Amino acid sequence: MAGNPHTTDDHGVASTPSGPRVAIIGAGPSGLATAFHLTEAQRRGHLSDSAEITVYERSWRPGGKGAAGRDPAHGWAIAEHGIHLFSGFYRNAFNMIRTSYEDLCGLDAGLAHLRNEFKGNSVTLLRGVEDGRARRWVAPLPRTEGEPWDPQFDLTLDIGLLAEKAAEFLADALHTCRILEEPVDIDLTTSSPDGSHRGLSRLLERVRATALAVDDDLRPVLWGAELFGTMVIGLVADNVAELGIESLDDRNHLTWLAQHGCSRSALTSSMAEAIPAICFQFPNGDSRRPASMSASAFVATAARQLVAPGEFAYFFRRGTAESVVLPVVKLLVERGVRFRWCHRLADVTIDATTGALHGVRFETMPDAPSDLTLVEVPGLEPPDDHACACGIGQAWSIHAPTEQDPERADAHWPGPARHLTAGVDFDAVVLAIPPPAFGSAFVGTPLERLASDLPSVATIAVQLWLDKSPTDLGLPHLGSDRLAGSDWDDPMNGWVDFTDVLEIEQWGADGPAGVEPAGLLYFCGTVITPVDQSDADEVGEHELERLISSIGALLRGGAATSIAEHVLHSMVRVNWEGSERYVMSPPNTQRMRPRPWESRIDKLILAGDWTRNGFDVSSFEAAVMSGALASHALCAYPPPESVAGYRLLRRASEKDTPPTSWSYPLSHETASANAAVINDASSDT
Repeated sequence: MAGNPHTTDDHGVASTPSGPRVAIIGAGPSGLATAFHLTEAQRRGHLSDSAEITVYERSWRPGGKGAAGRDPAHGWAIAEHGIHLFSGFYRNAFNMIRTSYEDLCGLDAGLAHLRNEFKGNSVTLLRGVEDGRARRWVAPLPRTEGEPWDPQFDLTLDIGLLAEKAAEFLADALHTCRILEEPVDIDLTTSSPDGSHRGLSRLLERVRATALAVDDDLRPVLWGAELFGTMVIGLVADNVAELGIESLDDRNHLTWLAQHGCSRSALTSSMAEAIPAICFQFPNGDSRRPASMSASAFVATAARQLVAPGEFAYFFRRGTAESVVLPVVKLLVERGVRFRWCHRLADVTIDATTGALHGVRFETMPDAPSDLTLVEVPGLEPPDDHACACGIGQAWSIHAPTEQDPERADAHWPGPARHLTAGVDFDAVVLAIPPPAFGSAFVGTPLERLASDLPSVATIAVQLWLDKSPTDLGLPHLGSDRLAGSDWDDPMNGWVDFTDVLEIEQWGADGPAGVEPAGLLYFCGTVITPVDQSDADEVGEHELERLISSIGALLRGGAATSIAEHVLHSMVRVNWEGSERYVMSPPNTQRMRPRPWESRIDKLILAGDWTRNGFDVSSFEAAVMSGALASHALCAYPPPESVAGYRLLRRASEKDTPPTSWSYPLSHETASANAAVINDASSDT
């Protein structure tokens, strides 16, 4: 379809495109990862240096659910969307972030910053009821040698290797619980899964026979070991090596574990609840109902965790936006990626004859910023006391620089509409927002049913600044580890002690009521979806008040008691609309997820943790994997096999790559053809 070969730059001056153009809708992790891999393709000669990459974002700041800001009026406090962390198996995410730090700061300084920004953690606080009384356990989580950002870390594994790791975990657990006098050495090899099955069975029989007899404080060690061991036995028994992990998609994770012999004690333990709770797998956001997670999604998470290097999880020293998002965005800007803020997707047009994407329309705000709108955070310096380009000491404000907050559902969009046209403004578009954010844009298209086919959930986040430390209020003290849990009997069942973050906030004598906070707790959970923004605000206020009135049960154990007298400052956020919602992984939904090249609309590529990307669980890692695959769909780089974990426990399929008839829209060959069309049109005018 012919169009005007000219477009305009930021100042309204007509310009002629010199290379292929891609428009990325959404500056969340998947949109940023797509842009990152496209710029990597440019560096390696897979994409023209003249290619133009533009990211269109609804908010004034990047990050999606990882967006965060500072509140200058309250101690430069960090305001998050929720509790964020990286698991040790986030190989693709760590690769992108390590590259960002090293390219911006140099190899040595970049690696030093990376190690300083990511805080390892391998303990959790579990809660439960024993003999009719409430119990708490400080439980160790799996940790191994190495660092997850080490480029030598290989996430390739098979059932045999998983069996070896599970056997080691079980034997170590039995030794820790003094059931075995010495660690055992079981002969397990990757080439004999049947032998692995028998070896694990013997260890699991030992665990189940003695779990209830061990000291109460050691019981969680055996719960975790049994869950991992049962998982591997189930993989062998169900022939997942041949059928692929997708063969488990129709089963609930707890039902599947029980089918393969997991004890009731382990199945009803806090350990079994951890992964589904962290992933918000509560139907319609109602945490009073049992979590519903497909066995395939559960295994995809647990199997990765079993082989990951380093600590079980990694928190961020300066919050998600500053430690994770900012260095990536800084690198993209340095590489020439353009960002357009306060652009909300309104609708698209499809060519009725070809079925290709013809146009995209955005609503805008007239006072949208043209830059990153970063603020300087006082007293925050790089660890090596020299200036660097990764943004340490900078942050986004909690307050939108526009008259209206574009992140709110009740915001108005009075600015001029921006229209993008195929062949003029883009050669391809990447849709890097989740189905709940589609609105009515894709009604009547092949993507119309995605929002209903892939259920999503609203979440809530609360942050509390306290006049006493959580330890003084009753939580155990763990030294340098951040104490965290995910099984509190409350709608906001996930929580973390973030008191160490106070070191990089700036309260001082300006604290609430003249008191400097001594403790900081974050909470996160699900809520039943509000009906509108006003209802969401009321839900937030109600849940905040309810949480404060009952939090004593978590801190001290026992009955719910209020800590209102200790709360100096609070923040609450209900994430209920559009891109804020969390796409779930219940049974029978993996097949509903399209691959990045399966939009069935020519020139439209998909990206997001809701796509089928090899780790079909909503997370930063899945979003980055999807962004890499979206880049491949555009310019054939990176190759899918280089995306760590993409084929993990999956049956080989021709659908794992674009079909042989696929035309890569930004490849050198396609770009040359497009440029010829544009040049011909230019000479005609």
